[in-house]
Amino acid sequence: MSDEMRRAIETAFKMEQDSVDFYGEAAKKTTHALGRSMFESLVKDEQRHLQALGRLIRENVPSVSAEEILPMRGGTFKSEISTVFSQAREEIDERIPADADDLQALSLAMDLETKGHRFYGETAAKAENKAVRDVFLMLRREELEHFTFLQNAYQYLDKSGDWFLWEEQGILDGG
Repeated sequence: MSDEMRRAIETAFKMEQDSVDFYGEAAKKTTHALGRSMFESLVKDEQRHLQALGRLIRENVPSVSAEEILPMRGGTFKSEISTVFSQAREEIDERIPADADDLQALSLAMDLETKGHRFYGETAAKAENKAVRDVFLMLRREELEHFTFLQNAYQYLDKSGDWFLWEEQGILDGG
Protein backbone atom coordinates (compact mmCIF):
# COMPACT_ATOMS: atom_id res chain seq x y z
CA MET A 1 0.00 0.00 0.00
CA SER A 2 1.32 3.42 -0.89
CA ASP A 3 2.13 5.97 1.79
CA GLU A 4 -0.55 8.23 0.33
CA MET A 5 -3.21 5.53 0.69
CA ARG A 6 -2.07 4.67 4.21
CA ARG A 7 -2.41 8.35 5.18
CA ALA A 8 -5.86 8.45 3.58
CA ILE A 9 -6.98 5.42 5.58
CA GLU A 10 -5.57 6.93 8.76
CA THR A 11 -7.40 10.19 7.96
CA ALA A 12 -10.61 8.21 7.42
CA PHE A 13 -10.07 6.44 10.74
CA LYS A 14 -9.70 9.81 12.49
CA MET A 15 -12.83 11.14 10.75
CA GLU A 16 -14.83 8.14 11.92
CA GLN A 17 -13.50 8.47 15.48
CA ASP A 18 -14.47 12.15 15.46
CA SER A 19 -17.94 11.14 14.24
CA VAL A 20 -18.33 8.57 17.04
CA ASP A 21 -17.33 11.23 19.58
CA PHE A 22 -19.62 13.87 18.06
CA TYR A 23 -22.63 11.56 17.79
CA GLY A 24 -22.07 10.23 21.30
CA GLU A 25 -22.04 13.75 22.73
CA ALA A 26 -25.03 14.78 20.62
CA ALA A 27 -27.00 11.76 21.88
CA LYS A 28 -26.30 12.82 25.48
CA LYS A 29 -27.27 16.45 24.88
CA THR A 30 -30.28 16.26 22.59
CA THR A 31 -33.63 16.91 24.20
CA HIS A 32 -35.69 15.01 21.64
CA ALA A 33 -36.08 11.22 21.67
CA LEU A 34 -35.94 10.99 17.86
CA GLY A 35 -32.64 12.87 17.74
CA ARG A 36 -31.17 10.82 20.58
CA SER A 37 -32.12 7.52 18.92
CA MET A 38 -30.73 8.72 15.61
CA PHE A 39 -27.40 9.71 17.14
CA GLU A 40 -27.12 6.45 19.12
CA SER A 41 -27.70 4.45 15.92
CA LEU A 42 -25.10 6.52 14.11
CA VAL A 43 -22.54 5.81 16.85
CA LYS A 44 -22.99 2.06 16.27
CA ASP A 45 -22.64 2.41 12.50
CA GLU A 46 -19.56 4.63 12.74
CA GLN A 47 -17.97 2.11 15.13
CA ARG A 48 -18.41 -0.53 12.40
CA HIS A 49 -16.60 1.81 10.03
CA LEU A 50 -13.78 2.21 12.56
CA GLN A 51 -13.37 -1.56 12.78
CA ALA A 52 -13.13 -1.86 8.99
CA LEU A 53 -10.62 0.97 8.68
CA GLY A 54 -8.59 -0.44 11.55
CA ARG A 55 -8.40 -3.72 9.68
CA LEU A 56 -7.21 -1.93 6.53
CA ILE A 57 -4.46 -0.25 8.56
CA ARG A 58 -3.37 -3.54 10.17
CA GLU A 59 -3.41 -5.65 7.02
CA ASN A 60 -1.68 -3.13 4.75
CA VAL A 61 -2.72 -4.97 1.56
CA PRO A 62 -5.89 -6.92 2.27
CA SER A 63 -6.32 -10.22 0.49
CA VAL A 64 -9.99 -10.61 1.38
CA SER A 65 -13.11 -9.04 -0.10
CA ALA A 66 -14.50 -5.67 0.92
CA GLU A 67 -17.58 -7.44 2.31
CA GLU A 68 -15.36 -9.38 4.71
CA ILE A 69 -13.63 -6.18 5.83
CA LEU A 70 -16.87 -4.20 6.18
CA PRO A 71 -19.64 -6.76 6.67
CA MET A 72 -23.20 -5.80 5.89
CA ARG A 73 -25.01 -4.36 8.86
CA GLY A 74 -27.67 -7.04 8.89
CA GLY A 75 -30.22 -4.26 8.69
CA THR A 76 -29.29 -2.86 12.09
CA PHE A 77 -29.01 0.82 11.19
CA LYS A 78 -31.91 0.84 8.75
CA SER A 79 -34.19 -1.18 11.02
CA GLU A 80 -33.37 0.99 14.04
CA ILE A 81 -33.99 4.17 12.07
CA SER A 82 -37.20 2.78 10.57
CA THR A 83 -38.42 2.03 14.09
CA VAL A 84 -37.50 5.54 15.21
CA PHE A 85 -39.42 7.11 12.31
CA SER A 86 -42.41 4.81 12.87
CA GLN A 87 -42.56 5.97 16.46
CA ALA A 88 -42.23 9.59 15.31
CA ARG A 89 -45.15 9.10 12.93
CA GLU A 90 -47.29 7.78 15.78
CA GLU A 91 -46.35 10.70 18.03
CA ILE A 92 -46.83 13.45 15.46
CA ASP A 93 -49.88 14.93 17.22
CA GLU A 94 -48.09 15.20 20.54
CA ARG A 95 -44.73 16.25 19.16
CA ILE A 96 -42.40 18.15 21.45
CA PRO A 97 -40.69 20.83 19.38
CA ALA A 98 -36.96 20.51 18.93
CA ASP A 99 -34.83 23.27 20.29
CA ALA A 100 -32.24 25.17 18.27
CA ASP A 101 -29.38 23.07 19.70
CA ASP A 102 -30.98 19.84 18.43
CA LEU A 103 -31.38 21.29 14.95
CA GLN A 104 -27.83 22.65 15.00
CA ALA A 105 -26.48 19.23 15.99
CA LEU A 106 -28.35 17.64 13.09
CA SER A 107 -27.05 20.31 10.74
CA LEU A 108 -23.46 19.72 11.88
CA ALA A 109 -23.98 15.97 11.53
CA MET A 110 -25.21 16.40 7.94
CA ASP A 111 -22.07 18.42 7.23
CA LEU A 112 -19.88 15.64 8.68
CA GLU A 113 -21.60 13.03 6.53
CA THR A 114 -21.30 15.20 3.40
CA LYS A 115 -17.56 15.62 3.96
CA GLY A 116 -17.15 11.90 4.60
CA HIS A 117 -19.08 11.04 1.45
CA ARG A 118 -16.87 13.31 -0.64
CA PHE A 119 -13.62 12.10 0.98
CA TYR A 120 -14.51 8.43 0.54
CA GLY A 121 -15.37 8.94 -3.12
CA GLU A 122 -12.07 10.72 -3.79
CA THR A 123 -10.10 8.09 -1.89
CA ALA A 124 -11.83 5.20 -3.69
CA ALA A 125 -10.82 6.75 -7.02
CA LYS A 126 -7.15 6.66 -5.94
CA ALA A 127 -7.13 3.14 -4.48
CA GLU A 128 -5.12 0.56 -6.39
CA ASN A 129 -6.29 -2.43 -4.35
CA LYS A 130 -9.81 -3.61 -5.27
CA ALA A 131 -10.80 -4.46 -1.69
CA VAL A 132 -9.64 -1.06 -0.42
CA ARG A 133 -11.48 0.71 -3.25
CA ASP A 134 -14.64 -1.28 -2.59
CA VAL A 135 -14.51 -0.59 1.16
CA PHE A 136 -14.30 3.13 0.44
CA LEU A 137 -17.20 2.90 -2.00
CA MET A 138 -19.24 1.06 0.64
CA LEU A 139 -18.35 3.71 3.22
CA ARG A 140 -19.34 6.41 0.73
CA ARG A 141 -22.73 4.81 0.20
CA GLU A 142 -23.33 4.45 3.94
CA GLU A 143 -22.39 8.09 4.57
CA LEU A 144 -25.01 9.10 2.02
CA GLU A 145 -27.57 6.94 3.83
CA HIS A 146 -26.62 8.63 7.10
CA PHE A 147 -27.04 12.05 5.49
CA THR A 148 -30.47 11.12 4.16
CA PHE A 149 -31.65 9.90 7.57
CA LEU A 150 -30.26 12.99 9.30
CA GLN A 151 -31.93 15.25 6.77
CA ASN A 152 -35.23 13.44 7.31
CA ALA A 153 -34.88 13.83 11.09
CA TYR A 154 -34.08 17.52 10.66
CA GLN A 155 -37.18 18.04 8.53
CA TYR A 156 -39.32 16.16 11.04
CA LEU A 157 -38.03 18.15 14.01
CA ASP A 158 -38.18 21.46 12.17
CA LYS A 159 -41.58 21.11 10.47
CA SER A 160 -43.39 17.93 11.40
CA GLY A 161 -46.50 18.70 9.35
CA ASP A 162 -44.48 19.05 6.16
CA TRP A 163 -42.42 15.98 7.06
CA PHE A 164 -45.54 13.88 7.54
CA LEU A 165 -46.81 14.77 4.07
CA TRP A 166 -43.39 14.12 2.53
CA GLU A 167 -42.81 10.85 4.39
CA GLU A 168 -46.27 9.55 3.51
CA GLN A 169 -45.99 10.82 -0.08
CA GLY A 170 -49.03 13.05 0.52
CA ILE A 171 -50.58 14.91 -2.38
CA LEU A 172 -52.35 18.21 -1.90
CA ASP A 173 -54.93 18.77 -4.60
CA GLY A 174 -57.01 21.77 -3.52
CA GLY A 175 -60.25 19.86 -4.09
